[in-house]
Amino acid sequence: MKSLYNLSGKATRLTRGQIAIIPIITLIALLTRFVWFPFVSRDYEIFLQPWFEEIKTNGGFMAIGRPIGDYLPSYVYILAALSYVPFDSLFLIKIVSSIGDIIMAFYAMNIVFTKTQKSSKAVLVYTIVMFLPTVMLNSGAWGQCDSLYTAALMACLYYFMHGKSRAGMIAFAVSFIFKLQAVFFAPFILLLLIKKKIRFVQLYYILAIYGLAILPAAIMGRPLFDLLTIYIRLAGSYSALSLNAPNFYTFMNIENTLIVSILSLVVFTLALVFAFHKLWNTNFEMTSDIIVRFCMLCALTMPFLLPHMHERYFYIADVLTIIYAVIYPKRWILPTIVITSSFLLYGVYLFGFTWMNAAYAAFPMFISVAIVFFDVLQEIKENVLT
Repeated sequence: MKSLYNLSGKATRLTRGQIAIIPIITLIALLTRFVWFPFVSRDYEIFLQPWFEEIKTNGGFMAIGRPIGDYLPSYVYILAALSYVPFDSLFLIKIVSSIGDIIMAFYAMNIVFTKTQKSSKAVLVYTIVMFLPTVMLNSGAWGQCDSLYTAALMACLYYFMHGKSRAGMIAFAVSFIFKLQAVFFAPFILLLLIKKKIRFVQLYYILAIYGLAILPAAIMGRPLFDLLTIYIRLAGSYSALSLNAPNFYTFMNIENTLIVSILSLVVFTLALVFAFHKLWNTNFEMTSDIIVRFCMLCALTMPFLLPHMHERYFYIADVLTIIYAVIYPKRWILPTIVITSSFLLYGVYLFGFTWMNAAYAAFPMFISVAIVFFDVLQEIKENVLT
């Protein structure tokens, strides 16, 4: 088994035909998204359009000091730049998210190429990710920017597979300044820390990039306390235990959700402490397989076990299951379960499907979590150093 730092070998390069076909795949995928561009989602009506109009009305970049939206200012800066472009905001916002799709698919392709050294599999993954139903709907119909933070997480995974800890931490920090859901990779970062693949001082990249992200808004007058507590306020903005997410909480019909949320977070934290105590005391080689499998576990387990999750919080898992199934073909069942569940639940929110309940997908999703959990255990067992 090749370890994390022995992946270079003799690189297999893309053929001329493969290089030529990637732009064609990209163009067709973008045209497919364009079909959905006129679709107006509730998120656009309630959030994105008012944010954009407020920015445009107040002078574009001159408005970045205003308390606009519940995202970090990073995305507000993008909206401010778009406000100078003489096109409909609905299309502009979706174009940015579609560009994120391309970057995300590019890193997914390189992760598979790194692990398999097979260019055909790499191009296959690029193609599947670009045409993944949840990816296309997320950017083309919903107008969400989940591809931006997920692209950065894919870059994070890719760089750590190559032992580039600085680039990996920077990529993780970039993901964090776009969406709070970047914390789904936090257990992976902790694993790298306890296994000494990153140094504690490198965690300061997160603080540094966060600081750089909020600096322009602070200079333009937005209160510093407001900028430092955006994610804290966002974390407490929903009371429902599950917001159409196929997870553990879909079966709970409890009025006092605050107590359940606190208890679940305490139990989840204690379970993490126990798990990482065992990992700390287990001497194993940090292979590329462990990295891929552990990231897959994080992407599935975090939204499955944490309260107040939306259906699209499995977005990272949707993308990673494709990578996982191509690298480990025996695990083809994972994308079948995860992506089907996500796609059907997207339909509930976007199109008002009433025949699909998140509870129906919760048990299959649990099976996916269990499969990857045992994959991780087996991989660690095979790489224990004696």
